[in-house]
Amino acid sequence: MGDREPIRTDLRLELFVRDVAASVSFYVDVLGFRVAQDSDADYAFVSSEGAAIGINAAESLPCDHPVRPTPEERNGRGVEIVVVVDDIHAAHAMALTSGWRLADTLVDRPWGLADFRVVDPDGYYVRVTNRSSRQ
Repeated sequence: MGDREPIRTDLRLELFVRDVAASVSFYVDVLGFRVAQDSDADYAFVSSEGAAIGINAAESLPCDHPVRPTPEERNGRGVEIVVVVDDIHAAHAMALTSGWRLADTLVDRPWGLADFRVVDPDGYYVRVTNRSSRQ
């Protein structure tokens, strides 16, 4: 704190999933990400302007790895992924057009932003929200 220069950071999520292709399809078709590099059955990388997500096959993790879910566990418990977009109405229309079931429809929130929510194929909870209250 004090007089130190802030450290420049970028954030990339690494999600561990049961079906890489299904997760890639979700992030591309429902949320508008693009495949950023060639992918295979065990790994894909998707991105959108300021966001990057590595999608990994959970089964490739060692059995005792701390983020590998057991068969009865839902991935992403206790985590909310927030995707901030310039045009919430366009993002909402894309999600609806994809046919994916929304967890919560587009709502204007009391704090001045609007958002909708979806749950990805592995149970990761995603809130899509607008960048500012002036939309």
